[in-house]
Amino acid sequence: MTAKADAGLEPDEYWEARLRERPGLDGVGVSGLGPGFNRWAYRIRAINFERALRGCLQAGAPGRVLDIGSGTGFWIDRWERIGAREVVASDLTEVVVDRLAAKRPGLDVRRLDIGSEGALAAAGLEPGSFDCVSAIDVLFHLLSGSAYRTAFANVAALLREGGMFVFSEDMARGSGVRRRQIKVTRSARRTRRTWEAAGLEECHRSRLFVLMNFPSTGGAAARRRYRRLDRLLSPRPWLGGPVGAALFPLEWALTKRGDQGPSTKLVICRKPARSPEPPRPAPGDAK
Repeated sequence: MTAKADAGLEPDEYWEARLRERPGLDGVGVSGLGPGFNRWAYRIRAINFERALRGCLQAGAPGRVLDIGSGTGFWIDRWERIGAREVVASDLTEVVVDRLAAKRPGLDVRRLDIGSEGALAAAGLEPGSFDCVSAIDVLFHLLSGSAYRTAFANVAALLREGGMFVFSEDMARGSGVRRRQIKVTRSARRTRRTWEAAGLEECHRSRLFVLMNFPSTGGAAARRRYRRLDRLLSPRPWLGGPVGAALFPLEWALTKRGDQGPSTKLVICRKPARSPEPPRPAPGDAK
């Protein structure tokens, strides 16, 4: 789907058309660089996702999990690998919901627009019913500020006390917001204030990418480097596999170093447990 063809489409229409046309990782991943490159990019995502989660899980395997924007089902597989007791899939698009239901009989799949008011009731999701929620490469596609705030509020409502929200975001330095056609790059300050307003507390942040995804928060040198990669692979998507394989070891090493960087971050927030209220004195006990 070309940029010209995308013009004028609403976000739900855009994703419905894109994922119907490209059902694999190149549909949900980096557009234009080919399935082979995206397989390596998703391998990096999976390694960093599992490493972060294993470091944050306090009581062994997670219990009940909701995955937002399930796409191909990639993150469903990752949660099951970690040992989740139950995973509920969800997506904005009808095509993904139908495809996952057909591909995985028995999987609970819901149609969910996480950035809309009333979304939880519409999807039949009970507040406080999940131990973990994930939204990988989803939130920066919410173009309006109100939808972004509503998404965090909805996630916080879904989590049990002590539950975790695992998501990816750009967390840009500075205060500016730079808009692209189907993506909003928000500042780290704005993102942090949004999850704090929803009552969530950060417990982990790390690099998800350095080289293999667009450097939304990087400088001119990082953007030039990525554009060279794009110019190489866009007309030759068959080269994506070998190039991704060559970049993978370096990307794996770079993403282990700190929580700042030119591209996407992985963040885990926790819903704090409320302090128990002190017992009220029984009638006649007061002195």
